[in-house]
Amino acid sequence: MKKILTYFFSAVMLLSITSCKDDDKYLFGEGPDERLEKKLAEYQNLLCNAPNGWMVMVGTKNTGDNGGAYRLYMKFTQDNHVTMYSDKDDTQAVTPKTSSYRLKSMLVPTLMFDTYNYLHELADTDAAISGGTAGNGLLSDFDFNLINEPDGDKIVAVGRKNSCPIVMRKATAEEEAAITGGDPLLRIIITTTAANWAAIKYATLDVDGLLVQLEMKGRRSIFTYQGTDGRLKNANVGSYAEFNQDIQLMEPFEYEGVKFDRLVWDGTKYTVAVNGSNHDVYDNVTAPCYPFDFGYGRTYKRITVNKSVLNTGGGNSLVDPFLTNVYNVMYNAVAGLPRYIEYFQITFGVDAMSGLPQMNLTVRYTNAGGTAYLADAFYDMITEPDGTVYFKNMKPTTGNMNTVGPRMATNLLSYFLYEGTGSTNGTTVPASGNKFRLDWAPNNTSGLTGNLGGFYVVGSDPANYFAGELGN
Repeated sequence: MKKILTYFFSAVMLLSITSCKDDDKYLFGEGPDERLEKKLAEYQNLLCNAPNGWMVMVGTKNTGDNGGAYRLYMKFTQDNHVTMYSDKDDTQAVTPKTSSYRLKSMLVPTLMFDTYNYLHELADTDAAISGGTAGNGLLSDFDFNLINEPDGDKIVAVGRKNSCPIVMRKATAEEEAAITGGDPLLRIIITTTAANWAAIKYATLDVDGLLVQLEMKGRRSIFTYQGTDGRLKNANVGSYAEFNQDIQLMEPFEYEGVKFDRLVWDGTKYTVAVNGSNHDVYDNVTAPCYPFDFGYGRTYKRITVNKSVLNTGGGNSLVDPFLTNVYNVMYNAVAGLPRYIEYFQITFGVDAMSGLPQMNLTVRYTNAGGTAYLADAFYDMITEPDGTVYFKNMKPTTGNMNTVGPRMATNLLSYFLYEGTGSTNGTTVPASGNKFRLDWAPNNTSGLTGNLGGFYVVGSDPANYFAGELGN
């Protein structure tokens, strides 16, 4: 009897399993493989049936000078070929390149560019080709998972290796004619948009009291603002200009209820729409809109003073009396060796031995043959309750400082030594008694968009300061 019951229940279970399989097939209509193949065919038709091709925007993970967003034009054919142009350089903007592509199931529909093309150049690990960093390139992609439904005029995807975003929209007949007709349209828009920002030193956006500084770095937009913790924060977003000169962000800027992904050009200025209201981008003129945050343990820890950068283009950000009495005296004294100062740099950090704050003064110079050297000096750093800083006890250094130090002992090295001892290669560095107030410095240099900090001599004329480019 037990055997009969066992066989009976086994038969019932088998019938149930079979019924479930039949029901599944009925409910879904087709298997997952069939559905995916159908989706790939839809994408294929969408790509190939765009009569004027596609405008393609691809981002990179590299945030260096050449990182950000790149624009391409592509036209696909049913025989799995794609012809493209790129805004990477003037040649690629007018020279078509044809390669192969395929749509493949990789758990999700995937667009793969499987022979070398302009996309591969962006991802090339050879820095000379990609313009990125050695061994990494621009950290871009050439295989993409398609993440939106294959209909309409837009395709959104994400890179399979570096998760780079890519957005494709159908091109207009006018865009196709201009790009394929030899007009470097992809490059022209970059320079046109840059010109819109050229006259603005401190582009500022005020959204209900949240002040954001905007910097357009070619293919990136950098947004700097003060967080709720009082510290400065940066959002580094890939961006590109549309042909109407609007600027589109690859990913939205979002903070404390403020969210936007586009800057609209109205012919004279950019505006940003947030929560249904338009806000103009304006020039704060004299200084960034956010609080100064430079010093030990602060947002900016380094300042670089390079006369050839600061005093170019018809403007002077490095001014007297410092320029004449310190910088030029130092330069001329060292040139007698002959050695030639390129810049000096101040970095705030910590003494590895004592754990106390210190200032590192680095001077970069070249010899007559053009070989570059770095000479370093270290000072104890004291910060007073009101934020005033001063430096004492310059540490003797060897090597390159032995060469140029004696020539800078009574000018640059002395300028920073408030009290205590200092010497270099047997030459005494006299104390100057200078204390400094750290604050923004005016940017008087045409075309220079970086933030400038200043060391203002306490108890002296407000014009007694030097300026330099701030860095992290």
